[in-house]
Amino acid sequence: MLGVAPAAAVGLSWGTTVILELYRRHPDVVRSMALADGYAGWRGSLGGEEADARLAGVRAALAEPEERFDPTLPGLFAGDPPAPFVPLLDAMAADVRRSSMLTALNAMAQADLSDVLPTVQVPTQLIWGALDVRSPLAVAREFERRIPGAVLTVIPNCGHVSNLEASRSFNDVVRGFLQIQG
Repeated sequence: MLGVAPAAAVGLSWGTTVILELYRRHPDVVRSMALADGYAGWRGSLGGEEADARLAGVRAALAEPEERFDPTLPGLFAGDPPAPFVPLLDAMAADVRRSSMLTALNAMAQADLSDVLPTVQVPTQLIWGALDVRSPLAVAREFERRIPGAVLTVIPNCGHVSNLEASRSFNDVVRGFLQIQG
């Protein structure tokens, strides 16, 4: 028992995996959840072959010399990153520690929380970019099918970071859900 009141949990990408693990361990602290563009772990949502391929790609990227190293995973946006976000992405990339990135991505590649999905008994809003190639719409449809009562909202013309590409639409969905479900 954590001794905290139940709260709404909102997560994007890896954040959905974190929320599902929290729910597995402490379902009593999650009042509702909004899961966006995410996974039940790479292995749990994409299968072992794709998880292993992604991890191999990460290891290859991490082996690049400093001047060629790009920690931005491909496919975050539906197209090129919008100009206003390029400085933010550059700043984030400058702070990446290779060993930390490898540790996190190893954990993500091995994670399989697919067994948690049918156990969810709290209101759940799913939000996905229609053009997400990191976590394809098929993953969203599987979440919708397996989480009892889950509601899926698909945001058109967006990739994996729908919160950035269509912030107004994304925020409207999250706010509407939280106003009703808290």
